[in-house]
Amino acid sequence: MDDYRIDNNENRPSGNGSGIEGYPGGGNTFGAIRKQREAEAAAAREAEARRRAQQYEEYSRPLEEDDSVYRRPVYEREEKAYEPRVRTYSNGSSENKKEKKVKMVTKRGFIASIIAVGAACAVGASALTGFLIMPAMMDNMKTETAPAQQNVTAEAETITPAEAPQLVAYENPVEGVAEYAIDGVVGINTYSQALQPGQEASLTPLGYGSGWVISQDGYIVTNYHVIENADVIKVTTSDGTEYDAVIQGKDYSSDIAVLDIDATGMHALAIGDSDNCKVGEQVIAIGNPIGDQLAGTVTVGYISSLSREIKANGRTYNVLQMDAAINPGNSGGPLFNTQGEVIGMNTLKSLYAGYTQQGTTISSEGIGFAIPIDYVKQIVDELIANGSVLKPGIGIQYYAMTEDDAASWQVPMGVLIINTVDGSPTQIAGLKENDIITEVDGNDVTAEDFDMAEYIAGKSVGDKVKFNVYRANKGEFEVEVDIVNINALD
Repeated sequence: MDDYRIDNNENRPSGNGSGIEGYPGGGNTFGAIRKQREAEAAAAREAEARRRAQQYEEYSRPLEEDDSVYRRPVYEREEKAYEPRVRTYSNGSSENKKEKKVKMVTKRGFIASIIAVGAACAVGASALTGFLIMPAMMDNMKTETAPAQQNVTAEAETITPAEAPQLVAYENPVEGVAEYAIDGVVGINTYSQALQPGQEASLTPLGYGSGWVISQDGYIVTNYHVIENADVIKVTTSDGTEYDAVIQGKDYSSDIAVLDIDATGMHALAIGDSDNCKVGEQVIAIGNPIGDQLAGTVTVGYISSLSREIKANGRTYNVLQMDAAINPGNSGGPLFNTQGEVIGMNTLKSLYAGYTQQGTTISSEGIGFAIPIDYVKQIVDELIANGSVLKPGIGIQYYAMTEDDAASWQVPMGVLIINTVDGSPTQIAGLKENDIITEVDGNDVTAEDFDMAEYIAGKSVGDKVKFNVYRANKGEFEVEVDIVNINALD
């Protein structure tokens, strides 16, 4: 019975009870074999007890000889060679998934590395009905010209869209999207440049953001606020290659910009249809949060709302809301559906939900916003074709006064001019800082149902508007201002 093991099913006794078929000693009665087996088991228990007593002689009491301890012998583990799982891909071929992932890490090793390089950048923010909304970008923000919604009227030259992606059929679709998309997502560094006679040009980092490739010949889409105020812009691709970029076109109001780099054969990302998005749909954000040391970060979430109107940093956004984590540095990066199509551009996140009675901020989680791709594509086409978007405006920065402001300053209620853009029609008309606009074409600017920016946006380039203005030491007066394409002023 050298090979017999009680719980090995392949050697379990069988037969008609008068003997054990195919077993050494067959023909003996079952009772005799059972006694023999019990005697051998008893001897084995005694031998095992002695072995354990020697092995654990430091114990103060002997081991209990519970029959259940010995009924199942300890088997030697059968050593088997590791066989990696094999996935079937969408084209019907098979490939070792473990080897596939090793290849990806080898190809994009910098993504998994933490590069200890980062620029110290300030983050700008503005309050919004209990939220603190900020561009998801590390940069120095400033209040801009009062925005006006642009009228896209030019017949823009469109780019050839990338083909629909053929994703690897992983059980988790996020894996396929990340593998497909990572080469089409870029990092964007911005710098100010100082030129001193007799010295080399020096660059000072301004900020860091994200972008994505929309055409194979080097067009990059990002947010306007990512490249705002930059003298020098550098684009870094997923393989670490750095390119100098020029601005092909930019539009403040939509917060969209297009860069151009001297490259061909780029990995252009496929464009989806944001009108077909659904609440609850899974989405994937890819970008460079915090700085380039975390380039290529992938986060996952769900669409929370298809249309949110957000007013932040002097702009009005109509955006998708989602809970995929985005942070400063993600601005300008793509938001994907599970088919690997870009459905939005990550732009804003909520930082604070409010304040406690003690004045401590209450942080908010999972509230991010992306500009829908249908709108992005419309603006991008015109920026590529014309370099700007036709946008009616007057070129001022202003502040909507409160009743407390008016009472404290002892001036009429209105909107306070903070600054006028150089060469703007307001500057030409003689308006200046600290003037207060009280009416526009007879409309009270403080009325709840009147929005001066929207009113100006509804005008056409070449129209005129009449302002009632209050100025200290002069009182009230009227002035007529032309509506111009304020993008042409930049």
